[in-house]
Amino acid sequence: MMFINNQRLMTIILAFFLIMSLCTCVLADDVSPSKNTEDKNTISPNQLLFDFDSRNYIYNLEYMSIPQREGETWFGDNLRLLFNYKVGDDITYTAGMYVAQIYGENEFLNPIAPVLTFNYEPNQDFYLTLGTLDRKRHALHDALFDETLEYPRGISAMARVFRRAPLSNYTEYPRPLDNGVEIYTAHLRPVTLQAWGNWRYSDSYTHPGDYDTSAIALVDFKESTGIIINGQWHYINRFGLLDNQGVTQGDNVLDAGISYSPIFLPNIKFSANLLFSNAFVNNTNITLNGQGQEFRIDYNLYNWQIFTIFWNGKDFYAEDGNALYQAGYFSNIGFIRKVDITDGVNIAFGLTLYYSIDNTWTHSEKVCVNFDKIFKLL
Repeated sequence: MMFINNQRLMTIILAFFLIMSLCTCVLADDVSPSKNTEDKNTISPNQLLFDFDSRNYIYNLEYMSIPQREGETWFGDNLRLLFNYKVGDDITYTAGMYVAQIYGENEFLNPIAPVLTFNYEPNQDFYLTLGTLDRKRHALHDALFDETLEYPRGISAMARVFRRAPLSNYTEYPRPLDNGVEIYTAHLRPVTLQAWGNWRYSDSYTHPGDYDTSAIALVDFKESTGIIINGQWHYINRFGLLDNQGVTQGDNVLDAGISYSPIFLPNIKFSANLLFSNAFVNNTNITLNGQGQEFRIDYNLYNWQIFTIFWNGKDFYAEDGNALYQAGYFSNIGFIRKVDITDGVNIAFGLTLYYSIDNTWTHSEKVCVNFDKIFKLL
């Protein structure tokens, strides 16, 4: 059995370097990141813009021998159709819709959600947003909030069995949008603060009354020393005020981290994070306190974003986070590569190799074709 595992591992590693070599040859002439001719942050007053934002993806989790998360493959598209109108120099209104399609599902388009946003941004050091929030501005650690929650409908009964604690939300539901209030300020530089709250007053995938709040604080000394100190907090409340099942879950997660990019080696970044979790379900009297440590290395090699992660945890649980962090330990290595095709169009692809908790190897792959173009209407 060990021979078979090693043989598979060597095959995967060889394929990994073959793909990198071929793509490096084809993409030797680097293309700078695409920039829309009409950037959202430079909208002229009384100008109406239409933002067409499509992300077509294939995301494959070939998770074998990882009980914390079910192996699945998703193939679909997330589409945002938005109208932006700026009033004066600091207020922007956004209206439109979010439409998703997971191919192979019975429902043709699901979910379909409205987008309505008021944004006050007098300068680059402050903004206040009400309504639908822009998750692209949220840089939460993967252990706190997992973006792939946007893809799956649910996990199998077998995956539920391996949950570390029988908490209330057994379903990983698609959460395409946050709706609430967000504030950001950088007037205290080098300290920046960002906080937002999300309220789901009615959600067919969970129950009414759910909400969560998050905050990120950064102390940025990168230009002078290469150091950034990072603090993050994420809290969820499940099945709250409007619930009729008598089930309430609270889930607190904290992250304290530091990253270092040497001035003489700007393409490499070392990161270390300490994470703490507290989960409580009041109808079962279950309280789970956990902690974990993560060490990560990122390296930009000719625009190949190569990374490796080493995780060690004990009873760590964050329901909105990547379930892999429930494991006692894991390590991985992988890459992400983004290729700009033309203005507003790019392809991103990646591969990750995991060394799982029972001493076996597994992998995941993803490919995203992104089309994000802004058109001036008036």
